[in-house]
Amino acid sequence: KYAEENYTVESWAVLEEALANAKAVVLNDDATGAQVEKAYKDLFDAINGLERTLNTDALEKEIAAVEKIIANSSKYVASSIKGLPAALASAKDALANATTQEAIDAATKALTKEKLKARLKADTSVLSKMAAKAASLELEGYTADSVKTLNAAIKEAKAIINNDEVSQAEVKAAEVKLQKAMD
Repeated sequence: KYAEENYTVESWAVLEEALANAKAVVLNDDATGAQVEKAYKDLFDAINGLERTLNTDALEKEIAAVEKIIANSSKYVASSIKGLPAALASAKDALANATTQEAIDAATKALTKEKLKARLKADTSVLSKMAAKAASLELEGYTADSVKTLNAAIKEAKAIINNDEVSQAEVKAAEVKLQKAMD
């Protein structure tokens, strides 16, 4: 069964015209064989010429999600979102110009793939506080080895804090190491 909402306005109009003509030919008792054959052919061609409308819902949602990530890019690891602007431009082009569902689906898939690479920056606030606390400790009464271990842990913590590419797991490991050095 054919439903108008599933097809482009233009192709549906051609079908309606061919159908109206075919009905008129059928109701015409004086219609010639050539007229019947032409009406049949026109209707057949109109059915075969129906163009499905494109479902762009998923692509539009992905575009909105990526635009939000780009708007909040300071919260993301820079290297993880470097491909998003180009992918977004390509997706917007597909949304505006694609003529097949396959093209829309491919654009959605490509944009989703790029979006999934986005990683939020690690939260280093706890590690920063710990490093500040560790740096302010009075080290009298500590052994030379424990001071060396603490200073190495503080140095590592500061390097991690200043690394925008660091993962949350690396931050957590540095917190554990620094806490162990302070204990």
